[in-house]
Amino acid sequence: MGIFDKQELRKLEGQEDQQRKKINKELTENVEIKSQVSLDCGIPVKSYYTPLDIKDAHVCLPGTYPYTSATDSLGYRRGFWAMGMTSGYATAAESNQRYRDIIEAGTTYVNTAMDLPTHMGLDSDHPLAAGEVGKTGIPFCTVRDMLDLFDGVPVEKLSILGCHTNVIAPVFLGMFIVMLEEHGIEPGSFRVRLHNDPLPQFVVRGHYTIPPDGAMRLHGDVTEYCTKNLPAWISMMICGAHFREAGSTIVQQIAFILANAIAYIREGLRRGLIVDDFMRNVHTFMFIHRNLFEEVAGLRALRRIWAKTLKESFHASDEETCKCKIFAQLGGSTLTRQQPLNNIVRMTTEILAAVLGNVMNVSTSTYDEAYALPTTESAILGLRAQQIVANESGATDVVDPLAGSYYVEYLTDEIEARVSELLEKIEAVGGAVEAVKSGFYHKEVAGAAYELQKRIENKEKIVVGVNEYISKAQPPPFETFELNEKSEAQQIERLNEVRRKRDNKKVHVCLKRLREALESDENIIPSIIEGVRAYASVGEIGQVFRDIYGEYQPYTGI
Repeated sequence: MGIFDKQELRKLEGQEDQQRKKINKELTENVEIKSQVSLDCGIPVKSYYTPLDIKDAHVCLPGTYPYTSATDSLGYRRGFWAMGMTSGYATAAESNQRYRDIIEAGTTYVNTAMDLPTHMGLDSDHPLAAGEVGKTGIPFCTVRDMLDLFDGVPVEKLSILGCHTNVIAPVFLGMFIVMLEEHGIEPGSFRVRLHNDPLPQFVVRGHYTIPPDGAMRLHGDVTEYCTKNLPAWISMMICGAHFREAGSTIVQQIAFILANAIAYIREGLRRGLIVDDFMRNVHTFMFIHRNLFEEVAGLRALRRIWAKTLKESFHASDEETCKCKIFAQLGGSTLTRQQPLNNIVRMTTEILAAVLGNVMNVSTSTYDEAYALPTTESAILGLRAQQIVANESGATDVVDPLAGSYYVEYLTDEIEARVSELLEKIEAVGGAVEAVKSGFYHKEVAGAAYELQKRIENKEKIVVGVNEYISKAQPPPFETFELNEKSEAQQIERLNEVRRKRDNKKVHVCLKRLREALESDENIIPSIIEGVRAYASVGEIGQVFRDIYGEYQPYTGI
């Protein structure tokens, strides 16, 4: 009859009762045994799990609603996940060779990182940009930088071209269109992934540009334009990763993804868009952290709740809309300066967690990132780790090989329940936008980060080389990446050269036209594209945004 037969379950209940008594006796007599273990998200973990823990669990086949196991019945047999890197530094011209190198090494997508001033809608010569130009990504001032970055880069070899841009996503939409046309590629025939997810920026990133209401307007214009004109593009990637890196739990990461998605869906519906049209290609962005089983269960829970939310709450009828497409980035906050080569092992187990959780894309962090931006060698090693897991580990042979694990199934259900509870709290404060304005998100993340740090300091959570198995401090056994000290000056000179050569009267007209569009209900993207073609800068366009909406004042009520 099998282990789930009622008679067998009753027999198991009796055996478990005896086993629990035996375990409690051992715990009482041996103080060296861990009496309590819990995950970072607060879920207590028993010493073992049985069918009794999942007897009410919902089972679905891979590729069938609600897609807990996987969105595809063939999994990675159909093809491996898109393997890539998030890359960019110094100037677009300097990053160009890095892009060529990682594409030659086998990456199938490139995710472009930009520096902090660009995220904030500032040009490289703005006073607030001093010392930050090119430090955390590429400074993009005009479309000239985008053209320099991809000059000679075989973008046609990439399955997806992505960019870490959020509040200023409209500008980069225009830049990508111009760049692809310069490559002789019809923009509508290519896939570009725009983050276009402004809400996390007000909580954890510090990329303060304009207030949330204005950011939602820009977000909606991008979504609407892509839906009507570039349906193959991924018009938004909804991000929980930034919350996780700031200290949130996996439950919070998933809940914030879903709450923000709901806010964006409501904005799209308000504009008269059809949910199956504008949510079909949306991706989600998860950071993968240390605990393999917690991460796998979280990925499974996200897919399940996403499907239920889209189908039951928003009446999506297209299966693709209900399938959660997950982009996984390895967690940078899990990397340590202490014993940095240990990060190679961490990186590999995190890749394995992402793969066992059936994600669609993986972007690897690198072992040297706790010291500096990655070198070309460490970036390629990160890619090689993905390729080894894909081709040598056997993890890709079966769809969801951990399905049926009593522990994983229990965790999936428990994470789903806790996410649903947190979602109800967010709805109670008025939804995601109000959760940002009121500081609800801020308090949630700050509280979780405090608890995590306390567990590390109390050694409830062991981080090898940090609070246990500590070695004498030594310099890193490898060369670290060093930025060109002249890059900032070169970038500013390049920007000034563009300003001298462009038609400044045309730029003025374009910016005036953009202002008029912002002051009306007109979609701003055509005006943005016109401005980008004229070489209007990110800072000039960003200033129009600020003139209309004002500048966001960070929440300080914690």
